[in-house]
Amino acid sequence: RDEAIGYFPRTPAEPHYAYRPPLPDGDGWRTGTLAAAGLDPARVSALVQKILDTDPRPQTAPLIQGLLIARHGKLVLEEYFYGFDRERTHDLRSAGKTFASVLAGIAIDHGAKFRPETPVYSLFPEYSSFANSDPRKARMTVEDLMTMTSGFACDENGDENAPGNEDKMQAQTAQPDWYKFMLDLPLAAAPGDKFAYCTGGVNLVGGIVRNATRAWLPELFDRVLARPLQMHTYHMNLTPTGERYLGGGMHLRARDELK
Repeated sequence: RDEAIGYFPRTPAEPHYAYRPPLPDGDGWRTGTLAAAGLDPARVSALVQKILDTDPRPQTAPLIQGLLIARHGKLVLEEYFYGFDRERTHDLRSAGKTFASVLAGIAIDHGAKFRPETPVYSLFPEYSSFANSDPRKARMTVEDLMTMTSGFACDENGDENAPGNEDKMQAQTAQPDWYKFMLDLPLAAAPGDKFAYCTGGVNLVGGIVRNATRAWLPELFDRVLARPLQMHTYHMNLTPTGERYLGGGMHLRARDELK
């Protein structure tokens, strides 16, 4: 057991958990103690102990890689499991979609010429035409993309054969520009009428931000978000055309994720 790093919650084994307040890391977090934050150290310690006592053999075992608690602006608990530590980044998967609307909001705050109610197709002047012409496309707004009510033939939870699903977009090679790929899709519903989980639609928000700010998204993210929040190491996926993919997959340290 003491050699199976990443298989058991903690290696070597830590049979009796003892609370340790987090340490400053030069990343902007002020640190404190559970008690000073008004939290019961005994109850929180019991929770950490329960994670440490997890038997990893059942497939139902929770794989909690990190547990951090902040209260009143101070980090008061920082524990890692299954081979993770303070510097190892976590895959946010689709939680990384959050940064699409975050960057859109920051862009608007900095004077970008679009709003949630702005029509989507008007924000892509670089394309002279689109496939699957449909007058309803003119009514699609930025808000529709962010709320997954675009109407595109894209439904990753309800229709695995929908042509706009993420796996189909990423597997095809005919159109490496994933913004154009989405804009060329047919509609399966009128924009704003129906929710359908659509990763490519969220990524399309990135193209809107790029065009409105005239900035490369990785540089923009670093300048307006990562540096102000004092993020350390982080990783992001790129599209085939070299733009930042905002459909998910961001890797962040847990301390930066908590910010």
